[in-house]
This record gives sequence, structure tokens and C-alpha cells, in this order.
Amino acid sequence: MRTALFALLVLAAIPAFASAGGPTAAVDVNATGFTDAGTGTPITLVAPGTTVTWTVSSGIHTVSAVDGSFASDNLGVGESFSHTFDAQGVVPYRCAIHASMIAAVLVV
Repeated sequence: MRTALFALLVLAAIPAFASAGGPTAAVDVNATGFTDAGTGTPITLVAPGTTVTWTVSSGIHTVSAVDGSFASDNLGVGESFSHTFDAQGVVPYRCAIHASMIAAVLVV
């Protein structure tokens, strides 16, 4: 089920890739989930070598890769966590505190 959801989200977000490019990308972390600043979706599309920075705007959250490749500590309002994505692929991540908060970085 989650795989199908990610596939649909990726397909929906692909047209917005041009607005997300560059060496950095920003993601807002709030009470409703993860939102890419460029696309407004839970999918962040980046090129290899891009550093993604997640910034919390409400509550306390974490940013944790499902595959364990990165994980933040607990982050409060105004705090940030960054990770650089070097390899192409889809990297799903979640908030370890709120199981329903799931998103992904698509490196193409």
C-alpha cells in the first residue's frame, strides 16, 4: 500500500521538478506532515549532490530515513536538519514520533 502511495505521489510531483532544482532544497515540517517548499507535495525532487534541509514550523518531529541512512534528533520549532543525497533513487523518510508522517526524496 505504501509503495503504491509513493509511486502515485512521485508521478504527481514530476512536473514540478524544474522548480526544485539546484544544490539545495527546503522542506517544512509541521503538524500536517512534510511539505516540499518548491512543489507543495510530500515528494522532494532533487539532483544528485543536493542538500535537503528540513525545518520544523510546529510541534516536535524527527526526520528519519526508512532505510536507516540518516536520522535527526528530536527537532523543535525553528530547528533544522540537513542531509546530502548523492545517489539516484527514492529515499522514503518519516517522523519517528508521528508514524503517519511519511514522505520521500526522489534523486534523479
